Amino acid sequence: MKGKLEEALEKASELLLEKVKPNIIVGLGSGSSVARFVKRLKGYNLKVVCSSWQIQLIAEEMDLEVLSQLPKKIDLHVDGADQISEEYSMIKGYGGALFKEKLLMLKAKERIIIADEQKFSKRLNKPVPVEFIPFSKNYVEEALIKIDGKPSLRLLEKGYPYITDNGNFIFDTNFGEIKDAKELEKKIKAITGVLEVGLFNLKLSSIYKAKLDGEVEILVFKI
Repeated sequence: MKGKLEEALEKASELLLEKVKPNIIVGLGSGSSVARFVKRLKGYNLKVVCSSWQIQLIAEEMDLEVLSQLPKKIDLHVDGADQISEEYSMIKGYGGALFKEKLLMLKAKERIIIADEQKFSKRLNKPVPVEFIPFSKNYVEEALIKIDGKPSLRLLEKGYPYITDNGNFIFDTNFGEIKDAKELEKKIKAITGVLEVGLFNLKLSSIYKAKLDGEVEILVFKI
């Protein structure tokens, strides 16, 4: 099964190259699906803006022109997802790049997600990453508990706090089954000290859904 899924993810990256036109600006999310896509871009005449060092290093290896600042426009944004609901709300940020991923997605004219079918569920129920300024740790933790969250500080293997590319910490926060992802996003974003929340409720252009049988289903939406 795993082999067929890997084939489907490779196929999705290949199909996505049809969207890549000369001289466009491409926003790049993070994770294995995006890395797989970026490795196919060598030789393309385009500019990229990256959400993480993980993807930037790969982009540089592919000799792509990497922008250091957020551009005025992004023609295409490609990203992955950690979980997708039947309403196409998403949980993202398990790689720690949720702030830049959301910023790039907000600026993008076309938004495309590559995800395997195991990431889809009726409702979101995985822990939600919440990036926050370290000084506000105790306040943010108390505030998340007040809205029925169970925050857990993300730690490295040796017990040190995980630090994002922005120099912040992350609470992976369990809310159980999330009935209203948009409302929960608003509540978390309203907490002083929070930089970003890994709930993504933005309209998508399409999802390239890699399936266990090795096929790719392309879901198209009106943005």
